Amino acid sequence: MKRSFHYLNISQAIGSMIDNLFKMLTVIYIVSVLKHDLTSTLALASALLVIPFLLFSNVAGTLTDRYSKSTLFIIIKWAELFCLLIAFPALWSQSAWPLQTILFLQAAQSAFFGPVKRGIVPELVAEEDLANANGQMTGASYLGIIIGISLPSFAVTVLHASYLTILTASTLLSIIGLLCAYQIPRTPAANRISTPSLLILPDAIRAMRSLMPHTWLMRAALGGIAFSGIAALFQQNLVVYARDVAGLSVEASGYLFLLVAVGIAAGAWLSGRLSAHTIEAGLVPIGTLGLTVVFFALGIVYTLASIFPLLVLGGLSAGLCIVPLSAFLQARAPASNRGEIFGAVEFWSFGAMVGSSILFYLFSNVLHLSARACMLLTGGISAIAAAWALMRLPDHTARFVVTRLIRLIYRIKVYGLENLPHEGGALLVSNHVSYSDGVIIQSMSHRMIRPIVLRDIFEAWRWCQPAFHLCEAILIHPKDGPRALVRTLNTAREALLQGSLVVIFPEGQLTRTGEMQPFKKGFEHIVKNTDIPIIPLHLGNLWGSVFSFYYGEPGLRFPRKLFRRVIVRIGKPLPPTATAEEVQQAVASLALPDAG
Repeated sequence: MKRSFHYLNISQAIGSMIDNLFKMLTVIYIVSVLKHDLTSTLALASALLVIPFLLFSNVAGTLTDRYSKSTLFIIIKWAELFCLLIAFPALWSQSAWPLQTILFLQAAQSAFFGPVKRGIVPELVAEEDLANANGQMTGASYLGIIIGISLPSFAVTVLHASYLTILTASTLLSIIGLLCAYQIPRTPAANRISTPSLLILPDAIRAMRSLMPHTWLMRAALGGIAFSGIAALFQQNLVVYARDVAGLSVEASGYLFLLVAVGIAAGAWLSGRLSAHTIEAGLVPIGTLGLTVVFFALGIVYTLASIFPLLVLGGLSAGLCIVPLSAFLQARAPASNRGEIFGAVEFWSFGAMVGSSILFYLFSNVLHLSARACMLLTGGISAIAAAWALMRLPDHTARFVVTRLIRLIYRIKVYGLENLPHEGGALLVSNHVSYSDGVIIQSMSHRMIRPIVLRDIFEAWRWCQPAFHLCEAILIHPKDGPRALVRTLNTAREALLQGSLVVIFPEGQLTRTGEMQPFKKGFEHIVKNTDIPIIPLHLGNLWGSVFSFYYGEPGLRFPRKLFRRVIVRIGKPLPPTATAEEVQQAVASLALPDAG
């Protein structure tokens, strides 16, 4: 990872921490010193932080496309420092409204910051590092958020620090973040003709409609919006939950957020590790399901010994969920209007937060529901989101689980991932060494890859049939008659023309000797008279695994060598006119030590 990204990460994490530190400082001061009502103060503070995002996110996204993101980054950090400096006289006034006004201004600065910090990441790191970068960035950001929320409580209750001391420390941190911003290299403007508009809602709707032809981009955007709303509802309820269930004071309630911070940081780091060279969409349903379980459990447990690990697990689930959503948006959003898209997502995300604030006020002040009941209702909302994610991503979830199991045996290294198209159809042609080949190939890309599978394997491995159905395997048998073979080849052809990735093993069977067998010519007919590229692919160091014929008939036996290192090399695309001999030569050349 480039050094410039680390400066970006430090600066944005400091910004997240300062935003939430000042919010909690304001809430604690107004409740503890000025003696205002807790739930009303929380609801107003949350609204003041959210409304600027609704007003300015679209404009911020457009400006992000029109001007250099690194220049905007520096300007916004100066605005952050300005807000903190004028907060000193606001604090001295000993009135609520000046602090609440600064809270609004600071949120406005953050509204312009969001599209910039998200949009600049793909300009600083390579695409294969985006998931890992988002894991680090999300972990640092949420860690900053939770530290910012909990630090005022710690400073007031343990260190007995004054509010002016805490504000001074925040100002010094802001200066450090500003200095880091100056270390980010200048980036070019993406779209000079992009023009800001004051039509807030129509622009936000138009930007989201632009994603409709890109189904997965739209789903990632909606997933991020739903996550923001659920997280905001949980965050507001946790303060009251800490007081009513955990028996903590308002000042000490921030300690619970530290546990969530540990979980989020761990979850984001783990998500980055699990997404070494791809974006693992299957983590989204798993993370959302984990959040649902945690929310329901928090609604029924009684002891701190149960609450503490549940909060860590909730943070872990949140980190697993949000990282792939952010990484996918960054990787697939068009560079020319990436800022506009992030601005729209931010607008709707904070719209969901406003809805959460209203819902929390309704639950607490109108219906007078307990903190436990609010937590159970949050779990119900999360359950709906989990069900939606599982229904939309059953194949990706199954793929993730299966590939994680296969990685208990293998350590997979992929070269040439840039040769795999992000969109559109392509025929992957690979050598065939073991029964785990298909799963290994599935693990190298976030895109589903439809395998062409022998019908004998499908019928014999009944326990694998659900997985074959989820990945939409195309069944074939060498003894099928000409008409049946033509139908199978046409099915594969149609899948390619519809934009799918299809993998075929033209040897027709596993190698018995470790040497590549002659390629059959059937795949030539699949791509004939099309513009579908052929991607040569070589699987290395699988001969000798328990799923190969090295020890005789492959089967489930304890491997003699754990964590076998498997090398996957993806070659440059070949034209659809390439012959079986030419493709086999290309696959064989990838096995050479110097092949890239």
